[in-house]
Amino acid sequence: MRRVKKKKQTISLKSKVWFLIVLALIGGGVWFYRSEYKNRLVKEAQESYVGLMEKMQLVLKKVKVKGHIRTELKDIHQVTNLSQSMPIFDVDLKEIHEKISALPWIKSVLIERQLPSSLVITVMEKTPIAMWQNNKKYMPLDEEGHPIPDEKTKLSDLILVVGGDAPEHTVELLNTLKNYPLIRERVKSAVRVGNRRWNLRLDAVDGLVVELPEKDVANALERLQKSIQEDKLFQKDITSVNLREGDRLIVTTGGKK
Repeated sequence: MRRVKKKKQTISLKSKVWFLIVLALIGGGVWFYRSEYKNRLVKEAQESYVGLMEKMQLVLKKVKVKGHIRTELKDIHQVTNLSQSMPIFDVDLKEIHEKISALPWIKSVLIERQLPSSLVITVMEKTPIAMWQNNKKYMPLDEEGHPIPDEKTKLSDLILVVGGDAPEHTVELLNTLKNYPLIRERVKSAVRVGNRRWNLRLDAVDGLVVELPEKDVANALERLQKSIQEDKLFQKDITSVNLREGDRLIVTTGGKK
């Protein structure tokens, strides 16, 4: 029985010793964390790291940007906010990628470190297919029909599409018009009517208006192109063409001056 008591006392003493050691370590850790000594060590380590990078010439000296056309170089530099002579491995490629991708015209970004001291940023921009007018505001539409949030750029060589729901129908319209070049080359604008169909405005015959049907637009354009070829439609004194009445083509004449 006495031996058992001794053993228990020994175990209790060891527990107390370990408890004191752990307590000392925690206390020392807290002191170190709060102390100026820790701050000085961290600062010295940082300075040593930067110094080592400089000796090895692994610091940022040049940023090359490729592929930008409508995106201004200053906008890319502004969002990346890179500092000359910073260690090149401190450049956060993921963060830079996200910031550049958020610029209005950017479609995709590739960022590469070229050791020892260069960063190469290659961007691919969106391709505008039309200008969208809505509520007196103008924005380009990209190849998927999505608005590009840039109200400053005006692209007069593109078709102007008008209406609140125009973007979601523009790609389909332009793809259809590609098959009818005699019409496509003259179309200046397309206006959504009642969120159901398009009216095209052509530059021929003082701004000829072509009223397209809600459905079977391709068949309607086929009839119009045939009339242009065979009946010399664009040479006549007309102001509008109605393609909404089945297989009929109804024209409205106007007073040419």
